[in-house]
Amino acid sequence: MSSGAPCFDTEKTSRSGESVAGACKAPTLDPQLVRIEFDLVCTSEHRFQPMGGAPVSGRHIDLGFKGSVWHNRLDVAFRSHPALANCRHRFIGDPTPVWVESPLDATDAQEPPFFEANPYPPRHAFQIALVLAGPLARESEQLLEPITRVVVDTGLHPEACRHGFFGGYALATLPRVRPWSAAPAQPFTVLEGHSVVLTLNFDTMMRVETRAQLREHLQGRTPIPRLRRIAESVLERAAALQVLPMAEIERLHRACVLAATIDTAPILRHNLHYHDVWRQSPGRGELQPIGGVIGAISYLLDSTAWTALQPVLRLGQWLRAGAKINLGLGRFRVRVEPAPRGESTNLPNLPSS
Repeated sequence: MSSGAPCFDTEKTSRSGESVAGACKAPTLDPQLVRIEFDLVCTSEHRFQPMGGAPVSGRHIDLGFKGSVWHNRLDVAFRSHPALANCRHRFIGDPTPVWVESPLDATDAQEPPFFEANPYPPRHAFQIALVLAGPLARESEQLLEPITRVVVDTGLHPEACRHGFFGGYALATLPRVRPWSAAPAQPFTVLEGHSVVLTLNFDTMMRVETRAQLREHLQGRTPIPRLRRIAESVLERAAALQVLPMAEIERLHRACVLAATIDTAPILRHNLHYHDVWRQSPGRGELQPIGGVIGAISYLLDSTAWTALQPVLRLGQWLRAGAKINLGLGRFRVRVEPAPRGESTNLPNLPSS
């Protein structure tokens, strides 16, 4: 599973690989989004707490999911490190303008989707990324040095971390700054007027319409997030984080509203399931539910729905969707391909999340 920058191509090609004139073309976006990627190596064993999803009060915590423990460790550092003393307040907000993309460490097993007993041994190499949004992204060059100092010092002094995991790490290479405009393209084939198969892979728990999802889960049904609600969640985050002008966000929203077939897009197949995870609050030590839907789902979309959704979903691969994003949730990838001729049941099986 790739840990690189989200990517989505806006150029359409024919099956022979040549450009197709008249292909449906998505509007060009220039959101204020920057990824800072850190290649790290363990200098001592990393012990994620609690290991193996140890039950607390009858419930399992984290189950190998690392998004929340990375948040705990770096969030404390960002709020207290002297390198950010003059601009610390800018790293705090609702939603927060900076979030961590932690190693997924996913397994192919249906339950659970993350490795349980998973300490990192010394010299283990891994990557994390920080995503900066809105005004913070516009100053990424000036903030690179103090942010890097925070990340490095947090690895040098693991004993200072009271929450999350314990273990030292060091930079393996210099950090890489990747703005949205430099994101690599991922080729796909879509012709104007043709239906497409859209597959969303939820790499971490998706929490949209949280109460309805939880109610269906408790009733023994698989909660399936609505495609339109995912798109709305992305646009809501874009507005709150000021990554695009409001006029551009409203234009994207109107296009989705006019594409009524988004609401009736057939689900071709899915392997979604509700992953119930609890985390311990670093403040008061309370148990908090951060469960959600994980897996993959494929829709059959007409060209109108796909043209409206394409720029929003591309944006969502960076912004994510749903709740608890600062804890690592809401991370998804998009794959699209021309709809096959004939029966939809001839579609290949979805890959495991």
